[in-house]
Amino acid sequence: VMLEGDIVWCGTSKNRIYQFNTKTKKFTHYHTSPRTASIYSICRASDGGPWVGTSDRNVGMLKITGNKKIQTSFEATNISNNNLRQTSVRCIMELRKGVFLIGTRNNGLLKYDENNKLVERYNEDQTGLNHLYSNYITGILKDSSQRIWVGTFGGGLFLYDEEKRII
Repeated sequence: VMLEGDIVWCGTSKNRIYQFNTKTKKFTHYHTSPRTASIYSICRASDGGPWVGTSDRNVGMLKITGNKKIQTSFEATNISNNNLRQTSVRCIMELRKGVFLIGTRNNGLLKYDENNKLVERYNEDQTGLNHLYSNYITGILKDSSQRIWVGTFGGGLFLYDEEKRII
């Protein structure tokens, strides 16, 4: 779900996104994903389009443009496009314009810089400040002090800092 004013965006297990107006108490169909997948997260990016995390390992995440066209390919020069796409995306947060944290079910945490076309990985296979104790990310949240908390399934809770990385 994503809250924007009086509108609650809802993803379903049947590849659909609805908007619920809390004032009128009415649902409006917004989008149906081209593939059967659960919609796990919706993030409004600074470019205006919603970014959507799905359970579809062939898509992972998608971006809905202003004219409701779907983008499922995200260029990254330091990894193959398939590595970015072939993951179940559970949560997405925009850190700043064009830079996203992406929580996945099996591939840990990804920092995707759409501007520079780079991906940084944080997972069980990494060492040092990029190491996680679980590759299953369940949530990403920014608190009132602007700290970013990342929850995992079976690996605890940790702080993410762009400079210090995993704390």
